[in-house]
Amino acid sequence: MAGSQTSRIQLVHAAADPALTQVDIYINGTKSADNLAFMKATGFTNVVANSPVVLGFAPATSTSYKDTLATITLDPLRPTRNYTLV
Repeated sequence: MAGSQTSRIQLVHAAADPALTQVDIYINGTKSADNLAFMKATGFTNVVANSPVVLGFAPATSTSYKDTLATITLDPLRPTRNYTLV
């Protein structure tokens, strides 16, 4: 990301599914949160601004992005902004 404008995102696990008490979260294919517990939040993570962001959600202890159960593509985020996603 050197030379790129960035945004920061924080993710909160609020899926009240008993099968998903912990999840792994991938941002643009890279694991960002490992075994994130229900109602817990990640720290802020830098992402490239002005570019779509793909979030992937996988069972805890996943080994790769291929383990994701669901993905969401966010519209490009504005530079220098902080976002909290629940």
